[in-house]
Amino acid sequence: MAHAQGTQGIRNSVFGGVESIEHCIYPDDETLAEMKKRGTFMVPTLVAPVWVLRYAERAPDSMHPQSIRKAMEVTDEHKGAVARALDAGVRIAFGTDQGVGPHGRNAEELSLLVEAGMTPMQAIVAATRTASECVHLQDDVGTLEPGKLADLLVVDGEPLTDIGIMMDREKLQVIMQGGRLHKNALDVQTRARV
Repeated sequence: MAHAQGTQGIRNSVFGGVESIEHCIYPDDETLAEMKKRGTFMVPTLVAPVWVLRYAERAPDSMHPQSIRKAMEVTDEHKGAVARALDAGVRIAFGTDQGVGPHGRNAEELSLLVEAGMTPMQAIVAATRTASECVHLQDDVGTLEPGKLADLLVVDGEPLTDIGIMMDREKLQVIMQGGRLHKNALDVQTRARV
């Protein structure tokens, strides 16, 4: 995996055999075609510049002006890169940029992926199956299948028509990770594995 934002860094990483490009803000068309050909993942982390700007609003003297300017400049370009990657058939995986935003708030990335052109289902798949494939854990997680660890959300609502519902903690009725319940508002009975 490589954190690469600029065109040349993305290109060097892809042609050098890197499997996953984090951020990938300024890919050119030739590099996107090569990503498709090689199966290279794009992990855009669209929420990263959003949280930089929010942090700057809360504590303006703590951020360099050039960091604020860069976050403002890349927001639209970043979404455009996701749309172009989708059109090119590049595999897009959900990811986070740990430390940029507060923990437990990464569901906002789903909404941003939809704003960038994904359907809600494509965004959910990016966060589950595709993300597990990106980190080589597809035999254990990412889909609900016999023998896999049970990672599951039961949502009060329809995320396929309103992906933003995933950010509403009150709407998350059951949260299970690795077969272990973390929240059970529905009194669901569980086993360790599906």
